[in-house]
Amino acid sequence: MTARGAFTDLASRISAIRPRDVPPSLHEEAKLAVLDTFAVALAGQRSPAAQGVRRTARRTSGTGRASVWWTRHTLAIDAAAFMNAFASHVLDFDSVHYSTFGHSATVILPALFPFFDDPFLSGREILNAYIVGVEVMGVLGNAFGERLRERGHHPTAVLGTLAASSAVGWLLRLDEVGMARALCLSGVSLGGYTSSFGSSAKAYQVAAAARDGLSAAVYARDGNVSVPRGAPWLDNLCRLSGADLDRLADDTLCKPWILDQVPTAFKQYPCCAYFHQTLDALVSMLEEGRVRAPDVRAVKLVLPSYVVGANRFSRPRTVDEGRFSLAYNAALAICFGRVGPEHFQSHLLEDSLVQNVMASITTRESEAPRSLVEIVVTLKNDSELRVTFAHRLPDRAQRSALEKKFLGLAEGSLVEADCHAFLALLRAFEGARASDLAPFLTVEMEELA
Repeated sequence: MTARGAFTDLASRISAIRPRDVPPSLHEEAKLAVLDTFAVALAGQRSPAAQGVRRTARRTSGTGRASVWWTRHTLAIDAAAFMNAFASHVLDFDSVHYSTFGHSATVILPALFPFFDDPFLSGREILNAYIVGVEVMGVLGNAFGERLRERGHHPTAVLGTLAASSAVGWLLRLDEVGMARALCLSGVSLGGYTSSFGSSAKAYQVAAAARDGLSAAVYARDGNVSVPRGAPWLDNLCRLSGADLDRLADDTLCKPWILDQVPTAFKQYPCCAYFHQTLDALVSMLEEGRVRAPDVRAVKLVLPSYVVGANRFSRPRTVDEGRFSLAYNAALAICFGRVGPEHFQSHLLEDSLVQNVMASITTRESEAPRSLVEIVVTLKNDSELRVTFAHRLPDRAQRSALEKKFLGLAEGSLVEADCHAFLALLRAFEGARASDLAPFLTVEMEELA
């Protein structure tokens, strides 16, 4: 089958996937995505931006049956999906899947979780639907992701809308006609731009993708909703990306599964994912050399082009800009030995030590092979620390690391016993009812009461 035929026929290919076709071996990775998304949403709900959006949503959307995670508030399902996706992404602490060219968990899971009130829905069904959504987003990402990004579009917001509608449509057991209708409806609202990076608008466009994908699948169940013939969503995607379908290779759905081939990248720092390996190496070399920030004279970072491209703000003026400033994140690593949510505070942008270290950092694009990174730290005693390594895809995450991340973000907000009961439920989520999570997600943090 040609790429044109494969994508035009995507609706029938998605609807043909049966629950037994989804490998149980992928459930662990999906459960980790659920855990991580809830963890970063817990932290994100405390942010001023999320609190403001939540107040507005309660005034304009009224009440509904869908939970706003980690609060006692409920909204209509589309508004709840928007709010939960916004909170999950606002700190840029959420996972990335490189085959999807974006934050697949943050856009798919909030679209799926309004259905958790269904007492007959199992955790396995939610996990399977998530895996299907990632699969769709990965196939579309491999074909269109790079082209979208080159044209200034945000692949998470563009492709995530289609992925969310596919995941929800699959969960609702839409047939081929219904799935085609869902893709068509979600395809009319594809949008999101990299110019939003470094602001709350980035989280807003991801949240809109989750909301619109969910709404498209729900409305697609109604056979009275008419849509154009063919696959107009595909035409829209080609216009946005400039892709020529006749020149694309056919990327077969589920053969093999995307999550089997490329692991999810779970973040340990609340900043752009492309910075993480450089920050890891910098922290490690300074620890081994027992170097403190006042000892540093200069830092030279030689990086792959895509890391340099992600470094959007050499001198950030806001906390959100700081998440896309390699100089700021490197300065935090040097000054504090780590980069945590607590370091993204306005007063640290003006801190004299942080400012001095930032001024000592230079970055340039590597002329060596595409993935090579070189870090050179020059000390005031004229000695040097140097490390060179290849930037690569992350290893598969360990559950223990993500549970530690969750407990750290929950500290001071949730009762410890609730935290451990929540983690125990997620470990065996495929055998639980989806609605079993509801009592935990409506445990209101004291500061949000």
